Amino acid sequence: MSERRSINWDLWTSAALTLVGLALMLDAWTFPRGVRGVPGPAFFPLAIGGSIVALSAIVGAHAWRAPIVAYWDRTGREPILRRMLLLMALLLSYVALWNVVPFLWRTPILLILIYRLFRESWTRAVLLAAALTVALYALFEGVLSIQL
Repeated sequence: MSERRSINWDLWTSAALTLVGLALMLDAWTFPRGVRGVPGPAFFPLAIGGSIVALSAIVGAHAWRAPIVAYWDRTGREPILRRMLLLMALLLSYVALWNVVPFLWRTPILLILIYRLFRESWTRAVLLAAALTVALYALFEGVLSIQL
């Protein structure tokens, strides 16, 4: 009987996210810097890219030492891979609709679908999506004066 070889998905995901974060930071270096202590357009991409790299390094370090877990049937009920693929499709749709659907429609719909994908009740999904959308809108439009 041959032994089935398992893949350390957490480690591979960490490596992929590290590359995404580094690519984001590399691209952000082409943006103008801030002036007189006011952050420029490069600030957020650099901060987000650095955060992605740091967090994925933490996940990678943990995955390096942790036992390999079969993602195909972690709960015994359904494969998690299907949910992850649906999540990626939702996120890609969100980006594809960026200039087509306004933020105040696109964001809560995406969040509700993500919450439902991960088994939140309809009531909780709608409330969380509405609260997060309003908070993001207030932060970007009100505090940071960034048009969404």
